[in-house]
This record gives sequence, C-alpha cells and structure tokens, in this order.
Amino acid sequence: MKRPSYFLMLPGSVNNVASLKMTMQETKVLNILLVVNSGFYSARNIRNLDDQGTSYKMPLK
Repeated sequence: MKRPSYFLMLPGSVNNVASLKMTMQETKVLNILLVVNSGFYSARNIRNLDDQGTSYKMPLK
C-alpha cells in the first residue's frame, strides 16, 4: 500500500520544533508520525512535541 508523503528542504541544519510545526501545518495532515534521529533529542523538543500532541519516534541518546 502506498502512502503520500511530504518533503521540504530547509536551509542549513534545522532541528527545531517550530520549523516542524510550520511544515506539519502546511500539509494540513492530521495524523502525523514524526520520525527523527537522536540529534533532535532535547528536553525542550520533547516537551514541545508532547504539548502539540504530535506522535513521534526517536532513538534514545
């Protein structure tokens, strides 16, 4: 089964939740599972994702 996806190139190494939030709002998709690498991990990022109600998968540091 094929699923639609969305790809957006951002300048430089962008790893903050604000950029992701904007991108997710742009797509107007409601059920998003965000898959990120361990470089995205920080207490602040986790808190922001949880506050937004975003589902995510992230490896532990």
